[in-house]
Amino acid sequence: MTWRRLSGATCVLALALFAVITASPGSADALSLLGAEVTGEFFVNGGATNFFDPENGKVPDFQYGNSLNTPGNGTNIVPIADPLVEFGYQGATALFTANFTGAGGLTLTATSMPFMSVTMNFTSPGFTGLQFSTVADGASNLHCSFASISIGCTVTPGPGFTSTFNISSPARVPEPASLTLLALGLAGLIAGCRRRG
Repeated sequence: MTWRRLSGATCVLALALFAVITASPGSADALSLLGAEVTGEFFVNGGATNFFDPENGKVPDFQYGNSLNTPGNGTNIVPIADPLVEFGYQGATALFTANFTGAGGLTLTATSMPFMSVTMNFTSPGFTGLQFSTVADGASNLHCSFASISIGCTVTPGPGFTSTFNISSPARVPEPASLTLLALGLAGLIAGCRRRG
């Protein structure tokens, strides 16, 4: 079949199909962080003791990924698992938690803030090449940033909070060669439809 034999209906159908294909988002793989190991750190008032390490006595048992007993693994290096809350810290008057999801969610909570400062760090090779953004900022006293494979959060005096964040793949940008091929294909379709006689 040559382009000259294309009917009007065939041209319209071909152009519509081409438009759908080019307008469709790329077949980006769905992000899954399930199983990615995250190292968690929790420091109070500039101290050097990591209270996300259950050996320091501030992680509730039998509740979190960093608990000494099931569902925990007894360390501050926890694989992301749903619906498990990966990290917990229980002080005399405050509970802090960090819950990662396989789909890239992170929820940080604190029932209160009885300290002058808290620093939380989360590091994982699974974060390589990903982006970090705020979904719902639950308090002005929580500040988080992202660099390479690490999320760093500081908490200053203020209320308790629940804040949510998203860890996602960057949007794909079509390569110049792909765009050129698409443009040539469209030009060919248009030319073929105009030549029909």
